Amino acid sequence: MEKLQCPFHGEDTEDRQSFGLDALITHPDETKDIDAMDDPVQQIAAKLHAMGPVVKGRGVGDPPGSKMQFGDVILPNIFIAAHLIEKECYAAVSWEAALRVYAKPKIFASKVYKPTFGHWGPILTTMDRPEHPKYRAVVQQGFTPKALEKYKDKIISPVLERRFNDLKPKGRADLIRDLTAHYAYDITSTITGFPEEDKLYIAYLFEHAHQVNTDPEGAAKANAEIKAYAQKKINERRADPRDDVITMMINSKVDGEPLNDEHLVGLTTNLMIAGIDTVFKQSSSIIYLLLAHPDQFDLLKADRSLIPQFVEEAMRYQGLGNVQARQATEDTELVGVHIPKDAVVFTMHGITHRDPCRWANPDELNLLREQKQHMLFSSGAHTCLGKDVARAALAGLIEHLIDDFPNLRFDPDYPTPRITGWTLRAPLSVPVIWDV
Repeated sequence: MEKLQCPFHGEDTEDRQSFGLDALITHPDETKDIDAMDDPVQQIAAKLHAMGPVVKGRGVGDPPGSKMQFGDVILPNIFIAAHLIEKECYAAVSWEAALRVYAKPKIFASKVYKPTFGHWGPILTTMDRPEHPKYRAVVQQGFTPKALEKYKDKIISPVLERRFNDLKPKGRADLIRDLTAHYAYDITSTITGFPEEDKLYIAYLFEHAHQVNTDPEGAAKANAEIKAYAQKKINERRADPRDDVITMMINSKVDGEPLNDEHLVGLTTNLMIAGIDTVFKQSSSIIYLLLAHPDQFDLLKADRSLIPQFVEEAMRYQGLGNVQARQATEDTELVGVHIPKDAVVFTMHGITHRDPCRWANPDELNLLREQKQHMLFSSGAHTCLGKDVARAALAGLIEHLIDDFPNLRFDPDYPTPRITGWTLRAPLSVPVIWDV
């Protein structure tokens, strides 16, 4: 298959770094109409919750199924094959409905992702029982409490310190282009086992891989290169083992047998994509939220013990993962709504997190509210393995913002930033200044 022509891969120049960031700092979906709204999560959530806990919709767009429509709400669909929702689909809108979807993996299956993510090989995202728990246990070895403490001391803290030390004397920066777009890759690359300097190339490939519904040929080329890249890293670790998750997986067994290359490639790819966006884009939103809500920022400055609460509230209020999905394996019922076999059921965490039946004043950012579980890291069997690494990185980020950037504020020479996108919502630019 013809290789995707990445315009900066292999070029070691400042121009490559600058251009490459444009591939990294972007949205994988087209959200012009959504971005035109003042507060799209609030507006869309209000409309969908008014329709009921489960809402029936259908695939629309060009090609059909590249978007999904529920009433007059039209949302992008980049993760699920267009043909699966062309005639009908459903949205589990309420907290109760979404929770039931995740609680019944035999009925609401993850196989729905195979047409879009299965190109990388067997990955946890596409697996159901009995395969899923066996391979999840392999990857989980890299995310134990002991491993987390090691990552905090040897990876997360040094990465943050280095990045902030570089910026402190400058007094101004775009904290997306100059900070969050880098440090998540620094952390993930070390834990997983790929060089940080490859981040722009990897970002470029995944950006194209997400276009499976709108540019299938380009997505196929990107997927082939992703697999080849993962295989190359695996071969390197076999020749030169290191203290990283790829080496750990190579040395692991399932049912008494070492993992074959097909599974190793799939799981390696899974780790690359899962570990980066969560920290990169969620930390971008957290910075925006702190500066847009100075009362909340002041609370944290006065009491650092509140930082973990703010991280959880920020993920509830403005989390990046707005679209997940499952596929019904049989005719079933979801909180009183009939779901036919093979129908796709979307869970939209940003919408679920605004459920007024679970949270009082859900459209308000309030770190002092009663703490309740959210779904940013999914729920049930597919709960994100790296959730505690992400939490540690986000908390560490806030500590450094307080300590290293005194009087941090939006840069008045630029328009006030906004959070944009839908599937992976985050600001694409946050220019700031601080006292030096």
